[in-house]
Amino acid sequence: MQLAGALLKRIMLDPEGALDVWAKLRSNYFSSSHQVLYKLMRKYYDKYTNLPTFEALKTQIRDAQTLNLIYALQDLDVDLTIPLIAIFDSFLAEYTQNLAIDQIDKFLDEITFLDTTEIKTKFTDIALFLDEKTHSDEMVFSMADVAFANPEDTGTRISLGISDKLDATKGIGNTDLVFIGGKRGSGKSVVGCNIAVEQFRAGNTTIFFSIEMRAIEVYQRFMSILSGVPHDSIKQGCMNLQEQELYAKARCDFFVNGEEAFFEYMKHRDLKLLEDTLLKQYQLKPDNQIILVDNRELSISDIDLHLHKAKSRFGDKLQCVVVDYVNQIVPANISKAVDMYNWQEQVAMSKELKNLARKYEVCLVSPYQIDASGEARFSKGLLDAVDLALVLKAESDRIEFSTTKSRSMQALDFATTIDWRTLSLKEDYIEFVSEEENNEGDLTPW
Repeated sequence: MQLAGALLKRIMLDPEGALDVWAKLRSNYFSSSHQVLYKLMRKYYDKYTNLPTFEALKTQIRDAQTLNLIYALQDLDVDLTIPLIAIFDSFLAEYTQNLAIDQIDKFLDEITFLDTTEIKTKFTDIALFLDEKTHSDEMVFSMADVAFANPEDTGTRISLGISDKLDATKGIGNTDLVFIGGKRGSGKSVVGCNIAVEQFRAGNTTIFFSIEMRAIEVYQRFMSILSGVPHDSIKQGCMNLQEQELYAKARCDFFVNGEEAFFEYMKHRDLKLLEDTLLKQYQLKPDNQIILVDNRELSISDIDLHLHKAKSRFGDKLQCVVVDYVNQIVPANISKAVDMYNWQEQVAMSKELKNLARKYEVCLVSPYQIDASGEARFSKGLLDAVDLALVLKAESDRIEFSTTKSRSMQALDFATTIDWRTLSLKEDYIEFVSEEENNEGDLTPW
């Protein structure tokens, strides 16, 4: 069966019954003469808000060549017993196969020049390309399809652990994109580390993508937050006996039955022996982990690949991930030599992150840089796809957060106590009034 022609003919034979399938079609699905016919049908639909019949479409044609295409399509032999959606599925599968073959041919031409990481990234790029070209997974609901019996059943809610007040709003969902803005050195990455640690403490698995900091640096921050041992003591390798004990306890918490290893450690007090014992004799908790991805050239494709593997393995235990930080990511299908200061590419990348949050049903949190005025550096449009945007300001004993964008929850300003020695966010500090609110005379920040 000539699938493209059969599809267009069936649509014009039953315009009203074909609307669901019509909504799934894209111009790039068609080639040559069938694309001409599709565009004519699209133009008619846009003008009259309904699909054309053959006779209606003929009235719009002024040249004989195009009119002949319509007559040829009308004479095409089509099995009317086959459901229209079945024809569409076969048509889309055929289109996808052709795209895949073309992409794989290009991949094979250059595979001998690629290393292991580049090969895996190329496969992910192909998957993203196919998803972009064939995206038609929209879901349409009527009021009969949606149940409102339980108003609290609105999906998984995410606790970021940076404020009791923020968590109490239950406004952060498992498909939300959250950006946390701050100037360089203001504590953005520290907040990201605390969010990852909060997920671990809640019994979940999380991924922390690091672009600028090496994995060992991030790991040392995690251990300081988890153990309460000063970060400098861990970093410089000068922990006293009590600090070593706290560190050992936190390290053992990553492993199944790790308390047994800690009990043995209390006898010999040798951290190197403890580490060797954990790695050789114990297993990491199967669904309660912190995964570090250290990649100086992190791309959207890399993030997609890791989220796919982790979601397949951990399922609903993967609820929140941190990407540190957003201004350094390379958008999908763009060269590694991309200009990271190009605002258009930054906006496209932000949208890609939102798509990944929805695709894998995870809350995706990422710091971003702000300029002296408090706006996103290089592009205000960076926040277009964001569900919640916070800007932070670090003080000697606290970090103050102000909401700059909120899609589905009340905008909050709050401050959280931080112990800069251990990098740990402790508890809500005080309610405070932002300068803008104070200037407006509104003394109620909530």
